Amino acid sequence: MAKVGTWGGPQRALSQAEQQRFLAGRAEFDRDATVAEGLGGPRFNGDSCRACHFGPVVGGAGPRGVNVIRHGFQDPQGRFVPPSVGTVLHRMTLIRDSVNRPQKEATIYEHRQTPHLFGLGLIEAIPAETILAAADPKDSNGDGISGRPSWVDGGRLGRFGWKAQVPSVAEFVRDAITTELGMTLPWSMEHTFGRVHDNDTVPDPEFGATRMNNLGFYLSMLGAPPRTETEDKAQVATGEQAFMTVGCGSCHTPKFQSPLGPVRLYSDLLLHEILPAQSLGIEEAGANVREFRTPPLWGIARTAPYLHSGAADTLDQAIRMHDGESLGVRGAYEALPAATRSALLSFLRSL
Repeated sequence: MAKVGTWGGPQRALSQAEQQRFLAGRAEFDRDATVAEGLGGPRFNGDSCRACHFGPVVGGAGPRGVNVIRHGFQDPQGRFVPPSVGTVLHRMTLIRDSVNRPQKEATIYEHRQTPHLFGLGLIEAIPAETILAAADPKDSNGDGISGRPSWVDGGRLGRFGWKAQVPSVAEFVRDAITTELGMTLPWSMEHTFGRVHDNDTVPDPEFGATRMNNLGFYLSMLGAPPRTETEDKAQVATGEQAFMTVGCGSCHTPKFQSPLGPVRLYSDLLLHEILPAQSLGIEEAGANVREFRTPPLWGIARTAPYLHSGAADTLDQAIRMHDGESLGVRGAYEALPAATRSALLSFLRSL
């Protein structure tokens, strides 16, 4: 098992029993599901969690090749309408002589890049009131930044996913098992994500409670990525100052306090409009078509490509592709002397 403080290691020292459970959950994450046990249902994006989350280690991000496409369309009033088949265009299907065809009225298509899963339990430990205190939906301070919380079913605060559409690690697991693997789950009074029935011949639930809980424990305990030590320390310090001066820290908040200690994630976990005006996109949970949750920057040095679509190969490209609320910050970055911009990128590569 990887050590605490390393890529793929737990967030803290584990007891012997916890180590066994962590390894059992990692094995579930790495395990190839089969059609005989319910994989597909009949559409799916991969045969394991690891099929998409593997860079630079198991539990990490994925390349563009495993991107998922979302789709939808606008009604005559310009409102987003989800297709009757759902917004996800799955990458694979078990239906013979079939492809995952988009609904014929669809006019909007959006790539979703596979994010890494490090530090999910640390994010979940941040008190909701701490996140909400940073929200400024009406931009009352006039800085052009108006972070907004995402509310999901049951009035719960969304924390995970590109649209902050998932409220907890447990719901993240349930959503992934159904959406990505196409498998059914045990019914739960506490949880609303995931499907409990499908119409294949495999008895439901196809993914049992013990397996699901072990997987959830693994993801909750998966630690944040360690800082990278290959960058010049003086450059990193200069770049960190520039990062805050130009305003990147307005959304990419360096840290939050939690009962587990400081969580240095470089995100406010709020929704921000970062696409150009009039952009088309996918509406989901509490997020409009132009809004995305501020992604944590920890691990960014080794989890390219960047942005929700994976459209940016480099960190410089990712910054220059920010728009909407971040247009002023982008302009400030572009106006920096070349040496200072280089230092800012060195800082990002140290995360």
